[in-house]
Amino acid sequence: MAYLNSTLKHEIYMKPPEGAKVPRGKAYQVIKGLYGLKQSGREWNMECDKFLRRSNFHRLDCAPCIYSRGKGDDFAIVVIYVDDTLIMSPKLETVKHIKEEIGKKWKMEEGGDMSHFLGIKITRDREEKTMDLRQTSYIKQLLDEHLDKCRRKSSVPLQNVPAPETAASTAK
Repeated sequence: MAYLNSTLKHEIYMKPPEGAKVPRGKAYQVIKGLYGLKQSGREWNMECDKFLRRSNFHRLDCAPCIYSRGKGDDFAIVVIYVDDTLIMSPKLETVKHIKEEIGKKWKMEEGGDMSHFLGIKITRDREEKTMDLRQTSYIKQLLDEHLDKCRRKSSVPLQNVPAPETAASTAK
């Protein structure tokens, strides 16, 4: 959905689909971002960045997809990953306010409390005010993919190599 919200800054044209009644030699000009279009991701990121900066968020130099705003209980962090958005703050009211701000600009789907984000399992204990982040399933996936390669046995034909006893006796 995110890519479809960006307005393209460059002129891009596409051939009409088969069956479309368009005069020969004519093409469609693409105005909004499309999935699969190389520029769409960049255009969406620039549009999102511009909106968040106008909303007084500051982008982290070390992580350009993370923005922060405010201090104390009004402090908030917004994480953008393509079309996934994670909003965090000590106060629920701050989160709701930011959602309203973003919702005025773009259509949003409410995801509720986060339980997973980018392969990270999130467990919260609101009473204790703690949050546990785990990447267990991601680590297991990596181990399954890469350790399996190490466990594979390969046979090497040794028919023409003399047995160790023979090699030792021949060397004398």
